[in-house]
Amino acid sequence: MSQPVSSGAEIVGGLVVFFLIGMGLDAWFGTKPIFMIVLTVFAVVAQFVRIYVVYSARMESLEARRTDAAKGHRP
Repeated sequence: MSQPVSSGAEIVGGLVVFFLIGMGLDAWFGTKPIFMIVLTVFAVVAQFVRIYVVYSARMESLEARRTDAAKGHRP
């Protein structure tokens, strides 16, 4: 599976899991949408942080590789 498709599946899967956990906690404690909203927002923020960290690490790796390649080709 391609990387964008698997990343999208991870995002959706994480959101669904946290949404359902929140829904279950709301049903168990008798609260309406409190846990559902809080856990869904938490999942969204966590996914964006994860995407940013992975993207930053990937770009740093590519920059280092590009710099090394440029140094190797200089006369």
